[in-house]
Amino acid sequence: MPTSAGIGELERMRRAEAVRAARASVELEGYVLRAVREQIDNQFIAGELTLPEYIAACQRAAGFP
Repeated sequence: MPTSAGIGELERMRRAEAVRAARASVELEGYVLRAVREQIDNQFIAGELTLPEYIAACQRAAGFP
């Protein structure tokens, strides 16, 4: 069943697992992610951002133009 943002539960779960794995990888490398990244991650998982929008938001949060 699609969420209010138009993605289904399976896609939401897939996104959540991908974000969890990516965060774990980054943290294993010794980086500390800022709280703003958690907000961006949650928006992506909820279907509020497409993948290109998510990548752009992460780049902006990291200080890239």
